[in-house]
Order: sequence, then C-alpha cells, then structure tokens
Amino acid sequence: MNAGEIAVAAAALDDVFSDDIVVPAADGYPLAATLFLPRAKKRHAVLINSATAVPRKVYRGFAGYLARRGAAVLTYDYRGTGDSRPMAATGLNKPKSLAGFKATMADWAALDATAAVRWMRERYRDLPFAYVGHSFGGQALGLLPNNAEIPRALLIASQAAHWKLVASPERYRVVAFMNGIGLPLAR
Repeated sequence: MNAGEIAVAAAALDDVFSDDIVVPAADGYPLAATLFLPRAKKRHAVLINSATAVPRKVYRGFAGYLARRGAAVLTYDYRGTGDSRPMAATGLNKPKSLAGFKATMADWAALDATAAVRWMRERYRDLPFAYVGHSFGGQALGLLPNNAEIPRALLIASQAAHWKLVASPERYRVVAFMNGIGLPLAR
C-alpha cells in the first residue's frame, strides 16, 4: 500500500470509531481485537472471523465499510496469530517464538470464535447479528457450541474441508496438489 492509498483508507475511517481491545477466549486466553463503531446509530452487529492465521488488520477496510453503514463490527486474532501471539519476556513488542505453543484450529473455533460470538451477543443483544467467516472462519461456524445464537452468516471462500467433498473434476486437482506438491512442501 503506498502513501496515497493509506491516506484514502485513513480518511474513509473518519466516520468510524475504532478501538483496539482484548476479548478473553473461552479459556481466558487474551485475544487481540478491534471494535469498529459507527459514529451514527448502530443498526447491526457483525463479527468477522478470519481465514487461517490471517491477522485481523487485513479486514480493517471491510470492517470500516460495514461500520460506516451502521454496524458494530468486531475483528480479532486467533490465539498464536497477529497480535494474539505471545510476547517475548525481553525486548519491546517482540513476539515470542511459537515453538512449543499449543493451539489447534479446533481451539480457534471452540475457544476463540465461540468467545467472540458470546462477547458480541452480550453487548449487542438487541441488534440483528451476522457472522462473517472467511475460509477457516466460515468452516469454524459448524464447530461452535453456541452457533445457534447466529441467525445469519456470510461465508466467503469457505471451501469443503475434505477432498472427498469437492466436486469432480476439481477433486482430482486438489488431491494431486495436496499429495504431489503440498505434502512434500510441508515435510
């Protein structure tokens, strides 16, 4: 992003109040989050659940867009990602190594996303609520114990989580990629 694009993005947020906060996960782990509020009347509440390990800052423009249209919007980082990554004991704002850090995608859903839904529902119970899930954020919806509290959801690029669920002929490209390219790269 160049200086001109940054200035335009900053100006677009003039009608929006944003605050970096901490939302406790279901087990108490501190999740870095940003709450976007319209300066006008709130008409909706929206929770944005990111793709795998994508920091919440990526969704800042989208969250600002929604807030300018009357939505209270929460973005957050899953544990171990973005600003929810543990910090080193020494050094100013230096992230700690994730070696030995215990977190799974199931934790992101059951502990992190579940708590984010609860946090939004407690604060904005009287507003229509929407869950936005990008990739893993959409897949996580089915894993949330409190997903009955979500009356509407927008899932973006939340593909099937298993190759057998992918339609042919794409199924064979996925298998070839994962076994021929992806798996060797992961080793």
